[in-house]
Parts: sequence; structure tokens; C-alpha cells
Amino acid sequence: MTPEFGIGFDGWTFKSEHYVAVFAAFGHGGKQEIVPLAMVPLLDKEHDPHHDADAHITFLKTILKPMKRHIECVRFLVGDNCSGKSSISTKLGTPLVACASHRLNLAVNQYLETYAGILHKR
Repeated sequence: MTPEFGIGFDGWTFKSEHYVAVFAAFGHGGKQEIVPLAMVPLLDKEHDPHHDADAHITFLKTILKPMKRHIECVRFLVGDNCSGKSSISTKLGTPLVACASHRLNLAVNQYLETYAGILHKR
């Protein structure tokens, strides 16, 4: 992994456990590389069960340590638009490349309003 890289991550909850998948993105040999770093339940007894931004930052620091990388090496974050990702981005001072699917959905719905009469015919 290069000295500077991006982090892509996504979380999901199953029953009462919160899971997170983390990937590193970087350029190497003129190509884009995306390497999985972790895919585990997020366990942090110091934080409340809502797994706030601080818990995620602590988790990122933990998984980067064995690779001799620091959180300051992260140049960008890629994730969904949830408030937690924005908070992580703000706390790290790192830009968030957020998912555009919500904005696309809003734009498509606005466009389709023009055709509402046709779309609702049976």
C-alpha cells in the first residue's frame, strides 16, 4: 500500500450487530488498486452501541496500525451519505466522496413528475 491512500467503507446492521467493511484505494504502477482491509463486526466497548464517528475512527486507526500506516495518511473517504460518514470526514479533515444515488433519485423523480399523468395510467 502506498504512503497516501483513500479509504472506502460501508457499514450494515444485522440483528443487533454492526458490521463494517473497509477498503484502501490507491494508485500503483499506473493502475488503480482497491485492497480489502477488514470486514468484521465493529466492537468497541468504550462507545455507546450506536457506533458513532469516534468509534469508526478508532477502528480505522486499529486496522491501519499493523500496516504501519497512520490515519493522517488517508487522503479521502468514500462512503454513503449517512451523517456518521460526514462526521468522520469532518473530524479527520479529509474529504468525503459521497454516494450520489440519493441525488440521482431526487433528480429522476423530479424529471418523472412531468410525465406523472402518463405513468399513472392503467
